[in-house]
Amino acid sequence: MLQSVWMHRVLTARQIQRLHFGELSPVSGLAIGQRALRKLRALRVLGVAHYRRGRHRGRPELVYYVDAVGDRLLRADSGRKQRYQWHEPTARYLEHRLAVADVHTALVETDRRGALELVHCEVEPASWRRYLRLSSLVMLKPDLSIETTAEPGSAYVDGWFVEVDLGTESIPTLLRKCHDYQAYWRSGAEQDDDGDGFPLVVWSLAHKDPAALQRRREQLNTAIQKDPQLDPELFRIVHSDSFIHLVQKGGGL
Repeated sequence: MLQSVWMHRVLTARQIQRLHFGELSPVSGLAIGQRALRKLRALRVLGVAHYRRGRHRGRPELVYYVDAVGDRLLRADSGRKQRYQWHEPTARYLEHRLAVADVHTALVETDRRGALELVHCEVEPASWRRYLRLSSLVMLKPDLSIETTAEPGSAYVDGWFVEVDLGTESIPTLLRKCHDYQAYWRSGAEQDDDGDGFPLVVWSLAHKDPAALQRRREQLNTAIQKDPQLDPELFRIVHSDSFIHLVQKGGGL
């Protein structure tokens, strides 16, 4: 649980339950999860903050973060010297972090059902990639870097860079990020010796208004298709509720 919260920086109690107690019945998973979280809070392994999720700021829910004792345990395990201290983040940061955690959680649950295999998962900043671009060292910053197989135990592994979009950035901003991925592809840093193996880049879009969501998807797709410097085959654009289906199909639409 500590490692999961550290990976995402923040998680809700529900996300923690789904990640770690999903094999139990809903009632048992909730009870055991709440008991474990109370103990970790009392020991200051995890801390808790109140957060109103969503644009309409409904009922507050608890989000968990790594507290002082948890940070000490993580540093002892990893050798990291710099201390981590929680600072109240912006609502936008929290919403994005929790949305990324939702994607990871859905992958874990699908793996648990045997509907795909989650071979590897990195969440930013662990997912970031350094590479040379025009003789300068730059950083590509995917939200997630994952590897999956369509069938558990399969030798064929699909790679993915995932960008979770909540509609807060302009289309030109997203397009610049696409150019970053295209430049990283050209660098050859991620590919194997045969030049194969570059992950597909998935834009997972979320919005409460289905019509606005569809418009945004069409706008981004049109912008990519019209840009002569981009290879449209490198990118996939899906509604967030279709992301798992895309991964199960190996990127087929």
